[in-house]
Amino acid sequence: MKRGALFLGLLLVASCVRRTADYCATDGQCESMRCNQRFMRCDPVGGTLDPDGNPHLFDAGPDASGTDGKDAGDTDGRADARLDTTPTCSPACTSPKPVCDTSTLTCVGCLGTSDCAASPTKPVCDTVAKACVECLKSTDCTGDPTKPVCDTTANTCVGCLASSDCTTATSPICDTVAKTCGPCTVDAQCAAKDPTKLACDTTSGACFPCVDGKKHCPASAPICDANACRVCKKDAECAATYGADPGLCLDGSGQCATSAQTIYLQNGTSCSTTARGDGSAASPFCFSADATAALSSQKNVLLVRGPGLVDVLAISFAGAPVVVVGQGAPVFNPPTVGTTPLISTTGGDVTLRDLIISGGRGPGVSATGGTLRVLRCLLSSNAGPGIQTATGTAFDIENTVVANDGGTNFVGVNLGATTTSPTVFENNTVVGNGAVGVQCGSGFTIAGSIVFGNNAGTQQLSPSCVATDLCATACSAVDPMLDETANRYQLTAASPAACINVLDTAPATDRKGTPRPQGPKSDCGADEYIAP
Repeated sequence: MKRGALFLGLLLVASCVRRTADYCATDGQCESMRCNQRFMRCDPVGGTLDPDGNPHLFDAGPDASGTDGKDAGDTDGRADARLDTTPTCSPACTSPKPVCDTSTLTCVGCLGTSDCAASPTKPVCDTVAKACVECLKSTDCTGDPTKPVCDTTANTCVGCLASSDCTTATSPICDTVAKTCGPCTVDAQCAAKDPTKLACDTTSGACFPCVDGKKHCPASAPICDANACRVCKKDAECAATYGADPGLCLDGSGQCATSAQTIYLQNGTSCSTTARGDGSAASPFCFSADATAALSSQKNVLLVRGPGLVDVLAISFAGAPVVVVGQGAPVFNPPTVGTTPLISTTGGDVTLRDLIISGGRGPGVSATGGTLRVLRCLLSSNAGPGIQTATGTAFDIENTVVANDGGTNFVGVNLGATTTSPTVFENNTVVGNGAVGVQCGSGFTIAGSIVFGNNAGTQQLSPSCVATDLCATACSAVDPMLDETANRYQLTAASPAACINVLDTAPATDRKGTPRPQGPKSDCGADEYIAP
């Protein structure tokens, strides 16, 4: 009976302990609150109890009603014994987590950037990690100019993460391990950073469009000048960059000729009717007929090398513009009989450049149809005209000397009538020829040229020629006092003022490749005067 009563009593006591949602026996059951052992209920840390012993809910401020003393977070409507207080962490927060996060009652590094003011090396608050860090973005990295980039994986300021971060010319490449900018060491680094700067200058460590023209510059701009690619201006530039074969700068395009497009012609000591050569640099053609027969749209540059004798050239290829260039002062050997021109062209577009065309039994150069361009040539002592173009032939003659041609009967230059462009006759020197200096079949403009001392009395130009500047009028009306030694035909210190510094426009260079102008303005004739 006693045992039964005892069991029944224990059962009644247990049933009287009513467990609610906020029931607790220990603090561990209350998460961030504490367990009120008196009432066996979770009580927020730092709060107070209502008069009836129920824990109140924090509202982070005084009673909200202001008049009835009721707490806004209470559930039963009774007035609290005292006002609410802000919860605090216990124990108090200290470094390295000196800030109390009242939402979780835990100590953290920071809740805002102002919490990081005492840490000059980590002045920015990462509000997610709640820790002071050096940076969250690159604009935070202002303290050290050598470390302007934020590495967001470590929240530290570094020199670079990629080469695009490196802006100093001599330190353009990022070492992604050390995260610092440094000099380039190979071209590939520069090309990967900027496709317009393919070359690494290992001396300065900077990236440039080019360091070596042959290695870095395109065919359209083959010369590397001050670390930038440009067109060529003279043969020597191409020879220095790409080698002596062929070593040619092509007028007009500014490109350097290649051996693949060049036919070589040279009458060397090994030449014979059976050993004729193949037109390569190593084995040039010996005979002009073989060279002109090899012209094609792919091989359209004919390089005539001296000093040996070369037989007459007859060019009739019209499939592509043809360029004939002389190197080493080749001499054209005229036939023993007849008046065949030393060079003749039929149709097509043919440029003759840097050639000495002398001693022919007929004309020096004769062109029928197409376009004839004569640049920086010397035509002298030919029995016929130095240059003659048939009716309908376009022409561009510049920086050329025509001297002592035509015997006693023929003009120096005979330009047939044409309506086809171009019709350019500019900065030439025409002196001592057998008749009128220049015969114009149409109203061609004679510009920048000296036409003097031809065997035609005072009439140096035919009536159809149009003289438009002082060179063809004032300068050509008096002895220009040329130095004719060794075929120079150039102005001297004794030349009249009417011949020097008078042209506003002229070709960019003269017959010898000297840039124009050498003074305030350009000079008359094929060569600029260079003061001693």
